[in-house]
Amino acid sequence: MQYPKTPRGHLQDTLTAFLDHWSGEKADHADMLFADAVQFHSSHRGNAYGREAVATLLATDLHHRCVTHITASNEVVRLSGRQGMIGAYFFGELRDPGAPTKNGLFGGLLVLKTCMRDDVPFVHDIRIQMNWVQGDTGLLADWALPVRDRTWKPGDRAATIVSELDAPWQQPDSDGADDDESPLADVSPAVCHCRQDSPSSP
Repeated sequence: MQYPKTPRGHLQDTLTAFLDHWSGEKADHADMLFADAVQFHSSHRGNAYGREAVATLLATDLHHRCVTHITASNEVVRLSGRQGMIGAYFFGELRDPGAPTKNGLFGGLLVLKTCMRDDVPFVHDIRIQMNWVQGDTGLLADWALPVRDRTWKPGDRAATIVSELDAPWQQPDSDGADDDESPLADVSPAVCHCRQDSPSSP
């Protein structure tokens, strides 16, 4: 027997759909994923505004690089009325189709803000913080790569996601948790996230 999905379940489906769109796996339903006035802010590709511009940037960002998949973990969901937010870590792999030995890995944090319309969550704000890359960075020639092998210092690009302002665990959750595991799932990403976006992090 299948039970109707909760609003949290719909938000988690939205995260999956977003990652599929970004990886180029399913990039043909932007009108059912992004709000008309969606905003996109990222540390690696800059900013974009409006559904067409954002959908095109995301769909073409990785598709020509043959990304095999992007996965998310440690999702944190917050709901307040018709507003929703979901944050997660992401991990992706790049492969050059012409040179199978060339590959790269990347990962970071993302936060999606949504608004419900006809019981469907539409993404109206996207923030992506690329925290690390490994392997052949030549595959990422048009990315602004994150600082490597040292801590943040003045003059470096400012973080796109700041815990005190953007993190889901800082937001109200008036609808409560679906299960007893949700508070525990929030702890790990919150602690690690604070360490990663802080200029004083070791």
